[in-house]
Amino acid sequence: MLTYKEIENLKPKSQTYNKGCGCGNGLILEVSSIKKGGSKCFVGRTRFRSRQVPVYVCSYGKGHGRTTSVKDANSKWIKILDWSRESGKNPADYSKKSIYESKTLLDAVNVYLKKKRSKLSESTYTEYSRKLHNTILTKIDPATPLKELEWTTDGNGRAEVMRVIQEITDAGKGNNIDLAERCQDLLRYVFDEATRIGLMNPELKNPAARMDGDPKASGKHHHPAVQTGQLPQLLKDVSLNKVNVHPVSVLSTKFALMTCLRAGALVRLQWDMIEKVDGIECFVIDGKTSGLKRQKGKTDHIPHHVPITRHMKKILKQIKDYSDGEKYLFMQIRQSRYEHLDPSAPNNYFRRIGYQGEQVAHGGRTLAETIGQDELGYMSEIIQRQLGHLVGDKTRRAYDRSLQLKKRKEFLDDWCTYLIDNGLRI
Repeated sequence: MLTYKEIENLKPKSQTYNKGCGCGNGLILEVSSIKKGGSKCFVGRTRFRSRQVPVYVCSYGKGHGRTTSVKDANSKWIKILDWSRESGKNPADYSKKSIYESKTLLDAVNVYLKKKRSKLSESTYTEYSRKLHNTILTKIDPATPLKELEWTTDGNGRAEVMRVIQEITDAGKGNNIDLAERCQDLLRYVFDEATRIGLMNPELKNPAARMDGDPKASGKHHHPAVQTGQLPQLLKDVSLNKVNVHPVSVLSTKFALMTCLRAGALVRLQWDMIEKVDGIECFVIDGKTSGLKRQKGKTDHIPHHVPITRHMKKILKQIKDYSDGEKYLFMQIRQSRYEHLDPSAPNNYFRRIGYQGEQVAHGGRTLAETIGQDELGYMSEIIQRQLGHLVGDKTRRAYDRSLQLKKRKEFLDDWCTYLIDNGLRI
């Protein structure tokens, strides 16, 4: 074997050169050129799938990861060769293996968030970070090695991921499917990025991949909504507030039904959003507002307009009793991470009054669309516009700048009247 003294006597030259170590298994000492600093390292050479591959073993010298002994370097080289034979993988991937086996789920989450920091809006980045840290990482140990979460033949990694997703679903007492879906998507993105940079095995399937049976995986998820015939009783129960929840929660639920807004956008309504557009008093909601479901950089420049009806004005007067002088219509009623009412408040109210699994805030939009067409006689396009859906393809949206606010206000007038006629008290 090459001795310590022989190694020390090897001087750098104008070109990088190699010196056999005498181990008989392809281990050599590589001496870099003068231009590259003349450093020395041990390299193993072997064949993998009929190709000659060089494999970095360790550096020559003193310190962590280094050695001055050919014997020690050879032991490391033998370990790499054994690992390659047992796993069937390229020995050059051994160092990558060492890296990814030491990385945790928290490491992967932090890597993903760092990458997205400059690419997402502040609100979206904050939302992603909160879901990852406050929802996912509270249900699975952040120190869990990524290797244990891989979708291997035993399926344990996949099982652990789906356990977390199911726990998130169940935490909302049946109404948390949307949150579970978003969390599963976020985990899938995290694992994709971890795989891309070599922290997870690229030959294995993403453990958070969507499959039949997952939330919303087998088609469109329909938010729970009562049948049209059940609506009068629902509106009566909403109005009575037999469970004595805070009036702001009740008012937010009524206003959600009347405006057809998603809960996320509803609770972010501000008093200074009210303005006249084409002579019609409206809430003009910025396209970047969370809850509008706009695409960042593509459609988030398009605001959403909610014409204010005479019935809405009565609710607004009541709301003002609680939030006069405040920024948001719906004030925070208990300590939370939001400056405004928690977006879950309307759903929680439906659950408290006995409609768990039967009605959620989003289901009110379904009722508005169904009743708006079948009983009020409005065209689907008018209703879709009021629901905040962007009508038509990209080309049409580029040329069709009409807001159709007059027709949309007529629809909301009739819809609010319908709600009141069927039991909603304002």
